[in-house]
Amino acid sequence: EWEGPIRLLFIDGSHDFASVAADFQAWCGHVAPGGFIAMHDYGHSPDVVKFCDEVVKPMPEYPVYALANSLMVFQYAP
Repeated sequence: EWEGPIRLLFIDGSHDFASVAADFQAWCGHVAPGGFIAMHDYGHSPDVVKFCDEVVKPMPEYPVYALANSLMVFQYAP
C-alpha cells in the first residue's frame, strides 16, 4: 500500500520471469516521471534478461538509461 512517488526503484527478488514481471507491474506505477528503475542481475539471470529485452525495452516510456555491470537501468519518461 505504497503512497508517494519513487525516484529510484531497485528490483532484485526472485529471478524467474513471472516474479520479475510481478515486481515490475506492482511498482512501476509509483515511479515518478524522470525516475529510474534498476533491474538487478541483468546478464546473470536469463529470465531477467528476457523480461527486460522483451517487455520493458519495447515500451517507449521506459528508455534504457544505462547498463552497469549487472544493472539494467531504465528511466521513466512518459
